[in-house]
Amino acid sequence: MIRDALVVGVNRYPFLKDSPTNEAQHLTTPAFDAEALAYLLETHGNFTVRRLPENLIDGTLQVDQNKSVTAGELEDAIAQLFKTIRIWNLHSEKLLCVLTEHSDTVYSLAFSPDAQTLVSSSADMTVKIWRLSF
Repeated sequence: MIRDALVVGVNRYPFLKDSPTNEAQHLTTPAFDAEALAYLLETHGNFTVRRLPENLIDGTLQVDQNKSVTAGELEDAIAQLFKTIRIWNLHSEKLLCVLTEHSDTVYSLAFSPDAQTLVSSSADMTVKIWRLSF
């Protein structure tokens, strides 16, 4: 079974400063460590690995130590990693149900006004209609 993994290695932090007038401080090893982990997952763990930030380096996709990651890029990568829909009660923090019929990334969700029906669309080219009862 092939599993999916997201490996994030960020060296560049534009807002990491000693003072507002100083140059940004950057870390030196997270991207290198992340790439080593990605390699191990791919070669020994039967994972398909998505790297962030990634770049074509020496002919292969690798974690890029010179790039930053935006919050939007990270959110998109996490969303693509999961193909299931999880519905939570935010007040009790309890998982209400898990919907697993899509075979690819879920792109959009819409609830009916009474919250009893959910419609989802996915990269698998399907639209699902879910009848909910919690």
